[in-house]
Amino acid sequence: MVSLPKIRVILGIVFFSSLVCAEDLPSPVRICDDVSEWPPFIYYVREKGKKSAELQGVAYEVVERAFSQYHLPFDIQLMPWKRCLQAVKKADIHMLLVATLNEEREKSYWLSEVYGQTTPYYFYMENHLPQPVINRRSDLARYRVGGILGYNYSYYGLDDKKVENQGIYNYRHLLARLKSGQIDLFVENYEILAGFRAIGESYLQTPNLSYRPIPGMPATDIYMMFTKSEQGWLLRELIDSVILEMKQSGELERTFRAYFSDKNNHQ
Repeated sequence: MVSLPKIRVILGIVFFSSLVCAEDLPSPVRICDDVSEWPPFIYYVREKGKKSAELQGVAYEVVERAFSQYHLPFDIQLMPWKRCLQAVKKADIHMLLVATLNEEREKSYWLSEVYGQTTPYYFYMENHLPQPVINRRSDLARYRVGGILGYNYSYYGLDDKKVENQGIYNYRHLLARLKSGQIDLFVENYEILAGFRAIGESYLQTPNLSYRPIPGMPATDIYMMFTKSEQGWLLRELIDSVILEMKQSGELERTFRAYFSDKNNHQ
């Protein structure tokens, strides 16, 4: 007997194929994401420690698989995050690769199926704040929390306007602010900070840096986002059909494991 998840995958692929032909899709597909990079989802390949022009990551593998089926060329640009968000919102760019959910994004973009999950942590310096008292998500607001400009922190129960993010454009800036004592802590998903080892940034090995999971917080769902247009909707349907197929076959889980064990080797 065929399982319900498998039926859903088959129906999704058939439904998409019946709706669209290659001429309906943009060519090339214009894609953006954050210039700070988000390993293991998207980042530049390093060659002898130097950044190359080649991109790789879980998100890259998903879109490459989806668009190769229709022989669609695609172009990925990494740019400042707020500019990327605005470009997709205005339909100057068709989609972005790595996003978390909030109310504004649900209204402004088409969102893909969840294709990844990460674990919310808080990070602090033992020499500045020996042991923050965090028993639940709401306790975070008692501290000076730093973040990267344009990132979504409402998921952590924080007011984005109160997160100290001015002049903080990447994780290097964020850690520098933490080490200086200008902020008490910051929040991020563990897998993202661990993933930076793939590009030679061992952030988790920063002296005096401690980190713990945020009590009571579920895993963070990761989505792709698309411009709210007909082409954006069609691209979302195509990507969703591939995500569902990769989930059903186990390929998506194997892809994540490969990036952490073979490439990052941080465990």
